[in-house]
Parts: sequence; structure tokens; C-alpha cells
Amino acid sequence: MRKEIYAALQVANHEIRILVGEHHNNRLHILKVERVAHTGMQNNEIVDPESIIEAITRAKANIEKNVRIKVSRVLLVVPNINLERVKRQLHSDINDPLNRILKENIQQIYQTAYNQRPLENLELVNALIYQYKVNGVQLRKPPINEKSSRLFAEMDLYYVNRKTVYQLATIVEQSNLEILDVCVDQIGIAKEASLLDYDNENYRVIINIERQATYLGLVYKGRVMHSDILNIQTQDWIDMITKSLDIPIEIATKLMLNNVDLDNDKPGMEPICLWSKDKKSYTCSQADIMELLSPIINRDIGLIREACLGIIEAGPTDFIVVGEGSMIRGIASRLRKELNSEVITYLPNTLGARDGALVALLGAFYNHIDMRQWQMPSVQEEEVVESEVEPVNKPKDIRITNRLKKILNQSHDGGELDE
Repeated sequence: MRKEIYAALQVANHEIRILVGEHHNNRLHILKVERVAHTGMQNNEIVDPESIIEAITRAKANIEKNVRIKVSRVLLVVPNINLERVKRQLHSDINDPLNRILKENIQQIYQTAYNQRPLENLELVNALIYQYKVNGVQLRKPPINEKSSRLFAEMDLYYVNRKTVYQLATIVEQSNLEILDVCVDQIGIAKEASLLDYDNENYRVIINIERQATYLGLVYKGRVMHSDILNIQTQDWIDMITKSLDIPIEIATKLMLNNVDLDNDKPGMEPICLWSKDKKSYTCSQADIMELLSPIINRDIGLIREACLGIIEAGPTDFIVVGEGSMIRGIASRLRKELNSEVITYLPNTLGARDGALVALLGAFYNHIDMRQWQMPSVQEEEVVESEVEPVNKPKDIRITNRLKKILNQSHDGGELDE
């Protein structure tokens, strides 16, 4: 029985996340979620690749043991470090005898897009058509079978930090994996959260709260326009608990994630944690945790507000909170008060992946499924995994796939870029 089974990989700044899902009847069924801690990233830079490789290897072993599927290829989610969007108008001449626009014309436009020359220290990762032009008429949907002599397409090309992309590609390869496709995390989040709506004229800001940074993404009229990285990290909250209570960081992490409640004006006084040290017993309550963290939480919320003031003043703005930090209780309502705007916490509807930390991974699935129809037949990869009971046997000679080589090897001429 032939199944479309994909694995998506994200190297977050404190853990790796792998999502394995089966795409069937236009629905995604989650088979396994693996999250394994690592210490390989600091300040958005990879400092210990071996720690990340070890975490990926452990996650693969767990997947093979529990669902009996051998992960050999992944959809790689890359961080939006130094994200730069470049507008580009491309075209394809119509060679059909009846002057019909065919699927091959759109495939040719995408192929031309990925052949654009690189920017300094940046690599082209994703390209998205946001508007077609046929006989002077602007269209949002692919104009298949429309008649014209030439098809024009307005595109956004998304570049990210080259060093990071290369390091991640090397890590994946050294983990005995191939890369089937790549997706910038902000695009994945926008895909999964249905933010790429051309008819919505509000500014929509993604607030992706992670352990070592908070990432902002601006979406407008169905396009990811800009991103920024703020030095706001829930790791500071965890470190504060660790230092003040003198407890292991693993326990401090659980205390923070499970007990911080920004909606609760009267946190509980009963003990939630009991430990002993030097023959003395200690306890702490939710009230103790909130009292300890209130100054740093107020500081970080204020910094988010300060970073978002400019866009709020520009027009109606909605905010969508995702990431590990989105699971903190009351974060959306607190931001709603501070920003005086609509703020929601996006929680995926997909069973088995209802966690804010998995939003970008889910979006990477849908981005690949949507975009594979525009891959030229000559560069398409075999994408389905045959799996009944036993793990899939793959060749041991693992190399980076042609898809990644095409994106990373930007050695072709592309004409001038329309900034």
C-alpha cells in the first residue's frame, strides 16, 4: 500500500522537533512527534553541531522504534535569521499551439526564480507567486488554460542567512538524512495559521516566542513582508527560577511552563514543588513563582509592545502568538491589554500536534504539498514512503538531494533584482 508519509525537522534553539505525518485525502494524520533537547545553539548561532546531530539521531531511533518507519528524508524548517524579501517579476512565453497557459509555464517561472543569483551572505530558500498577469488582467489563482502569448508573475523571493542554512544542511547530512524540501519558519507559520489571505487588509503580526528569542513576522495582504528577532527569551524566566530557588534547570523549566498564569490575579498559595538540600526542606507555590517572575515578565511584555508600536500606528493590526511560549497561560490576554489590539494564541487543529511549538512544522508539510506541483519533472524527487509494518530500507549512501543543491548552488545569472 502506497502512502505519502513525510517527516519535518526543525532545529529550535533548545531542542530539535521532528513531526512525522501521513497525507491522505487532503488531510494530515500525525504519526509521531519527537522533541529532543540539545545545547547546540546560542544567540541564534550554531555552536555545537554534534549536540544537534546526537539529538536528531535519538529522535530518529525513537520514531523507528515506536512507529516502525525509517526516516530518511526530511522537510527542513530554517529560521528567519536575516530574512530578506525581494520582489521579482518573471515571465514565461506561451508555446502551446492554442496559446493556452499550461502547468509547465508556471513550473518554468519557479525554475527561473530559483536560478536567481544569491545576495551577499544570503541564500534563496523560498519563492512564492502572489499575483499573475494575463493580457493586462491581474489574477491571484493560477490561470491554467487561459489564452495569452505570455504569462507574467509577481513573486516574492525569500533569502535567509547563508551560514545558518549551510550549517543546518551539513548537520542533516551528517545525521544520515536527505533534505526533500526547505521552508522558512515564518512562511510555515503563515501557511498553517491561514494568514496568506489576500483579502485581509489588516496588518498581521506573528509573535513566535521561543526559549532563546522572540521572532516577529509581518504579513500583509497574503504576503510575508518582513521579520525581526527580539532579544526576549523565556530562558531568562527559567534561569531566574533556577538561580533563585537553587534547583535543576529541568525542574525550573516545568515550574515555569506549568505554573506561570498571566490571567490569574490570585495565584495559589499551596505548595507545588517540594525539595530538600543540606538536610533542609523547601517548598514553593504558584504565588512564589509569579512574584519572582513578575518584574522580568513585565519587562519582556513591555519590550514586545515597544517593538510593535510602529506597525500598530500604521493601521489595524492583528497579532498571532505561536511558539513554545504561546502555551504559557494568559500570554494572549496580557498582550491584548498591552497592545490594545486583537491578539490570539494559534493552536493547530491537527490531532497529535496541538502545540504552538509545532506550527512551523505543520506549515512546512502544507507548503511542500502545495508547491510540489510546480516542480519541474526533471528535478522532482520521490516523495512517498512505502511503509506497512517494517521500517523502510534506504541506501546507505546518503547525500543532499538535488532540491537542496538547487537552492544552495545559486551560481546562475538572474538579471537585476527589483527591490
